[in-house]
Amino acid sequence: MRIAFLGHSYHRLTGSSRFMQAILLARLGAVEVFEDESWQGGAAVDVAAVLAGGFDAIHVWQMEQPLEALVAARPGVPIYWYPMQDSARHLGPAFWSRTAPGARIIAFCRAVHEDAVRRGLDSAWFQYFPDPSGVAPVGAADGVFCWPRREAFGWPLLKRLLPLGFSGRLHLHDHPDPGSAPPALPDAVDIAAHGITQSRWFEDRGALDRLLGEFLIYVAPRLHEGIGMAFLEALARGQCVVAADRATMNEYITDGVNGLLFDPDRPRPLDFARAVAMGARARELVALGHVRWQRDAAGRLLDALTAPPGTRLRALAEPFPA
Repeated sequence: MRIAFLGHSYHRLTGSSRFMQAILLARLGAVEVFEDESWQGGAAVDVAAVLAGGFDAIHVWQMEQPLEALVAARPGVPIYWYPMQDSARHLGPAFWSRTAPGARIIAFCRAVHEDAVRRGLDSAWFQYFPDPSGVAPVGAADGVFCWPRREAFGWPLLKRLLPLGFSGRLHLHDHPDPGSAPPALPDAVDIAAHGITQSRWFEDRGALDRLLGEFLIYVAPRLHEGIGMAFLEALARGQCVVAADRATMNEYITDGVNGLLFDPDRPRPLDFARAVAMGARARELVALGHVRWQRDAAGRLLDALTAPPGTRLRALAEPFPA
């Protein structure tokens, strides 16, 4: 089987789609990746080349515009769409009624899956968990790490979440998401008052991982996530993750058990007193989740990806009623 995989080239840097490409390659056939480079002034995905490529299946990772063009062209092969909550929540009714029914939906966010089901669409939902054995645990780390990536979650909001009288280490990684308005960063007064250290983009991913491993608390930098690979890796690392009480973070984190959730509309100082215990529990739960994910990848997911035309994915791949 020859498979076309369409995705955003920025995800190659973040690694968010790498696990899915590996599954397709290992279990279904040869994978050719088409990447959108328009976010950095390059070319968009060449949909015509995809359609002319003679592929047996087309997989679209987020990428709503190429999906719309593919569905309209009716290529005669199955199209799989992996919607992400951070962008899918902005799609209007016309997209869901005109485009989404032309693709098989594989959702890694339960909120997106439930929305699709409410609209009468066929969707299969899965939870991805990384392998914690491949992630070095934080050990005796302390302090707070935050990577502000979008305007909605910058220093003013983070400052309101810090415990009263917080005097621990605080590090900000300054590298906003491409195409997004940059978040507000602390001024010189706040940098001095809180002893804030800062970093920018690392060409070496290992250098960033080593820096992350120095901190006990990881602040998830977005108010909405598609999968949220960065905060999942933080959970696997055994860090106490602070995140907005929104999808997909609240589908993995139980407040006060394996992390801390906050209401972005009513931010309040958080309590870090049990951060070590919550981080340890996070790593344990990721290990359990990874076992389930491996079982799903070889079972329910494979069934969904090889189902004959007309088969309802929910009948094959729904773990419990939506």
